Amino acid sequence: MPTHRFVTLALLGLLSTAAAPVAGDERSALPQWRGPARDGHARAFEAPDVWPEKLEPVWRIEIGPGHSGPVVDGERVYLHVRTADGEAVEARRLAEGALVWRQGYRTGYPVKSEAAWHGAGPFSTPLLADGVLYTFGIAEVLTAWRASDGETLWRRDFGEEFEEPWTYYGTSLSPLLSGGSVVVYAGGPGDGALVALDAASGEERWRLDGEGPPYGSPVVLDVDGTSQIVTFTQNRLIGVDPASGRLLWAEPFEVAWDNTVQTPVLAAGRLVMAAWETPARGFEIARRGDGWSVAARWEAPRTANAYSSPVVIGDRLWGYSHRDSGHLYRLDPATGEVDWRGPGRQGEHASLVAAAGRLLVFTEAGRLRVLDATAAEPSVLADYVVTTSAQWAHPALAGDLVLVRGQEELLAWRAPRTSPQ
Repeated sequence: MPTHRFVTLALLGLLSTAAAPVAGDERSALPQWRGPARDGHARAFEAPDVWPEKLEPVWRIEIGPGHSGPVVDGERVYLHVRTADGEAVEARRLAEGALVWRQGYRTGYPVKSEAAWHGAGPFSTPLLADGVLYTFGIAEVLTAWRASDGETLWRRDFGEEFEEPWTYYGTSLSPLLSGGSVVVYAGGPGDGALVALDAASGEERWRLDGEGPPYGSPVVLDVDGTSQIVTFTQNRLIGVDPASGRLLWAEPFEVAWDNTVQTPVLAAGRLVMAAWETPARGFEIARRGDGWSVAARWEAPRTANAYSSPVVIGDRLWGYSHRDSGHLYRLDPATGEVDWRGPGRQGEHASLVAAAGRLLVFTEAGRLRVLDATAAEPSVLADYVVTTSAQWAHPALAGDLVLVRGQEELLAWRAPRTSPQ
């Protein structure tokens, strides 16, 4: 297969959940990866009643490279970018993109030749919680910044703790907030640890040592009435007690190139997971006495999600498969039955966002397509060009603004609310 295809798996911590607990700052419009519940729903977005023929350009700024998505509070947008000698964090005014503060640090990362097309990151989306911004650099440097002025509150360099200090293509998982702890999976191939650090001090609360880390991000889910952190490892899917770090259950999940990119979706009582050349599967995770059981319930053909994470809208799960050179699909998460497929040749990757009954599809080629997700036969309601460069970072939607990160630019578009004529 083309080299850049499997490289891309390492560059995106793509995940999705259904009805996940809020794990970021509830006061923020988009405080973390894929929104307040890490499920791809843009709840702070004021979606138009009717999508206009054109979006209104608001501002455009040049920024450093990287695929890290922007996060947004009521007045500012925060970015994690590559610099000449390391990485930097920027706070900008949401109204016009003006710089408020910028702080950086030195960090080295030897880019693999296979990944050169995507650069040296960063790929992890920041976490904004209680006035603090947490970033996880490509070389596993976790930093807490005071959001008001950029002061460094604490820093942990995991690259100094493991013989192989990062995954082959660099870290891409986004930090998670759970019970006052910031949770990341650190380490390198064959040797890693899921670690919870006190959000205020950076002191270690617990760690679960084991196999190497995934490229995807952890998430908090309510599984059979029990809150737990669910994450891939290098070759398993696991559930962990958020308070103690105790392993609750594990399911083997080996993928070519160790590309455990996705975090599964919990929908209709099924934990749904997919990966590179691995079709979507539905598992039932249930408590059995003092332990847990994992049972496969279905497998859906032609649904391998190499890069894009699904989103649940109503009683259906929407996914974007790399099969057929890229296509959308819709399935029943209870049974795995695929009841709709879109046309192929749509590109390798798309970020999926749910907003007011619509499915927003942000493609690698820089387009935004809006589909009616409530119709039996979905139709494209609007189609826009939102950036002229490759679009790999997850977008941010807040108020009536749509923030899109291209290769080295950030653009703000306005989607004004209108009424049917």
